[in-house]
Amino acid sequence: MNIAYVVGRFPQPSEQFIGREIEALRGLGADVTVYPIECDGGPACPWCVLGRHLWLSALPRTWRAMARFPLGSLASLRLKAWKEYPGGLSLAARYARDAGARRIEHVHVHFLTKPAAVGAMMAAMLRVPLSLSAHARDVFVDGIAARHKVSAAGRVAVCNRAALDALRAKLPASLHGRLTLIRHGLDLRAFDFRPDRAWHSEPRLLAAGRFVEKKGFGHLIDAVGELDGWTCEIAGSGPLEAGLRRQVEQRGLAGRIAFPGWLPPDGLRGRMAEADALVVPSVVAGDGDRDGVPNVLLEAAAAGLPIVACDAGGIGEFVIDGETGRLVLPGDPAALAEGLRSAASDPEATRRLAEGARKKVENEYDLRENTTLLMDLFTRPGPPEP
Repeated sequence: MNIAYVVGRFPQPSEQFIGREIEALRGLGADVTVYPIECDGGPACPWCVLGRHLWLSALPRTWRAMARFPLGSLASLRLKAWKEYPGGLSLAARYARDAGARRIEHVHVHFLTKPAAVGAMMAAMLRVPLSLSAHARDVFVDGIAARHKVSAAGRVAVCNRAALDALRAKLPASLHGRLTLIRHGLDLRAFDFRPDRAWHSEPRLLAAGRFVEKKGFGHLIDAVGELDGWTCEIAGSGPLEAGLRRQVEQRGLAGRIAFPGWLPPDGLRGRMAEADALVVPSVVAGDGDRDGVPNVLLEAAAAGLPIVACDAGGIGEFVIDGETGRLVLPGDPAALAEGLRSAASDPEATRRLAEGARKKVENEYDLRENTTLLMDLFTRPGPPEP
């Protein structure tokens, strides 16, 4: 099966699960071509957009694509909708020409943002089925015209229950049958499971993710400040990095908290082998953004690294307090510090939690099994238009 994968940016350090998924699909015999969307800041006013793409009006496939425009959003002149639909039309046309030459049979899109708009128009131009994958911010905050995008797709895979419930709440009941829970996956053969690890006399913590509000790294810095002698590495980057570095300096923690930047998969696994616990200090951001099930949770569980996390977004779907890790209140550095002390003070209980987390990954997040479910989604006939 020849599949077009429409994504935001590729590769993206914070979205390595997409690369794993593509390789697994290729292992199942699919021929996957990736079409990345670079979300530029080009003209967004209606007249600028229409002027740039006037030449496309002569092409029959353009009119098929325009049937996917969310006319209500465009009529209200929402600039984001204009960027996503008319603003993405020429890119959809260019990609459709390439995809047609490659005999693409199916278009799959990650994220209900501009990639979904471009992918829907590509599928309409090619007259092939469309499916979508929804995740977190694209559901909780950024989804423009979600009803139109889901209507254009035969099936929608959602990777966590929190996002699945939120998307259902945004859609009419007639579209609920298009939504399917399909979790991300890991190739467990890549992880050396080591639950029997002795904690260092000065415990070493690890955290990883984009430096944005929902990750809660500022609360982690405050929690480390309450743990005498403990150290922490926070891997990643993002718009809040400068502020986090200032916070570390102001708290006098420069010798105990390090920022190694984004780590490649092997590098992150190496850090996990040296750490005593993974910390996931997530919160619900002011704009409503929140995590689904961060992939670093799955990777830590696969490696046997104990997990202490905050109960925000979909994290409680994986971190079940007393079964797969320790779950504490979000936005509370004192509670986070206490959860970490508890993990360090009872190594036997912490080992049992690590074993429970590994079993949950094996049972629910196996890469080949979940990719097979996704492949089935591509080949399954979609429901009729509502």
